[in-house]
Amino acid sequence: MRQTNASAAVEQDLLEVALTHERLTRARVHSQRLGGLVWTGIATLLGVSLSLLIVNEIFYWTLRGEIQKKRLVPTNAILTTTRAREQSLLTQYQWIKKSDGIVRIPVKRAANLVIAEYAHPASSASAATLPSQNAKAAGAVSP
Repeated sequence: MRQTNASAAVEQDLLEVALTHERLTRARVHSQRLGGLVWTGIATLLGVSLSLLIVNEIFYWTLRGEIQKKRLVPTNAILTTTRAREQSLLTQYQWIKKSDGIVRIPVKRAANLVIAEYAHPASSASAATLPSQNAKAAGAVSP
């Protein structure tokens, strides 16, 4: 009986050792899976962060280039001269053909004359001749 009790105790000890070994193996496998998952998460987070930083830098690099191109680059001299000439043509009285009495008038004055013509169609013929008669009477000089 002693032998039976001793062999049962040995079997019990062997069973406990086997169960403990199995539990340790499962815990180790679970720990390795969890560790791999944590490292995968960390790598993904770093990759996304790096991608966002790169996209942000590309955006601001492009933005700075556009601002410099549109605002900070000096204006073309030919363009400045052309705009000044156009502004002069649109805002000043000038003789086009003095012998025929053709005068260039400012755009705002022309718009006012057109509005007056549509507002009072019967008197537009007499109103249109008034500025030229006044200019001749005052002795207007061509610019």
